[in-house]
Amino acid sequence: YLQGNSLSGTIPPPAWLHHLQRLDVSANSLEGTIPAALLATTSIGYLNVSVNYLTGTIPTNLSRLPHMRTLVASKNRLTGSVPSGLVAVKNLEVLDLWAN
Repeated sequence: YLQGNSLSGTIPPPAWLHHLQRLDVSANSLEGTIPAALLATTSIGYLNVSVNYLTGTIPTNLSRLPHMRTLVASKNRLTGSVPSGLVAVKNLEVLDLWAN
């Protein structure tokens, strides 16, 4: 958990996060996009990137995340539509995209 630490910059590509299960970088000052490679980490089940300055769209490869239960990306500057692949994420319980 790295929430509320005044982190800035972009979310780095997760080359070293192959077995990442939870990532919370909420309430920081992160910019840039949500890296598609982050969502290629198929073991991830919880991702909270809320309350940052993230832009762009939600990556479309969400349907390849069999363990994703919680995705929170509220209070950013995301644009575009919700990826249709979200309906294929069978374990998804929480999806929070409010205030984008």
